Amino acid sequence: MTKTNKIFEIPEYLSGQRIDSALTEILDEISRSKIKTCLRDGRVTVNEEIIKKISTKVLGGERVEIIFKEINAFYRLKDKTESEKAIAYLNKQVAATSLTEIREVTASLLQKEIQKLTLVEANEDYVFEYVYPPSVMEEKSEPNRILIVILSLVLGVFLGMIIVL
Repeated sequence: MTKTNKIFEIPEYLSGQRIDSALTEILDEISRSKIKTCLRDGRVTVNEEIIKKISTKVLGGERVEIIFKEINAFYRLKDKTESEKAIAYLNKQVAATSLTEIREVTASLLQKEIQKLTLVEANEDYVFEYVYPPSVMEEKSEPNRILIVILSLVLGVFLGMIIVL
């Protein structure tokens, strides 16, 4: 099974390059178009922040994580082959037996395997699915440093005056 994500650090010599070209140079086994797709889908984080702009420049030393969708493809293929084998086996069992009760039980098992195979074939996001696709925050979620400094200063002056008096 291929890895579902890759975590690495951008080397210093790639400083100033666009993120897509830097990632293409680092991950030579992955095409640039696949990297661009990962960027557009919000599956690339740089220093724990989601990056969607392909034109973002790298500074070097950033921690990058890319999430790939191969896990769904792997499990789809695995479940598909298992279901196809089970269907072939159950069809042999239906043909080999003459008892109607066993045929009915085998037919119900066959029906369940066909349902599973239908789900595998119909859904691209078979195992994992985004409930809410990743998106870039519209506002900073970090604390407002200026407000913290001003409140600390006012509180310090106030407490200082109380202690002196």
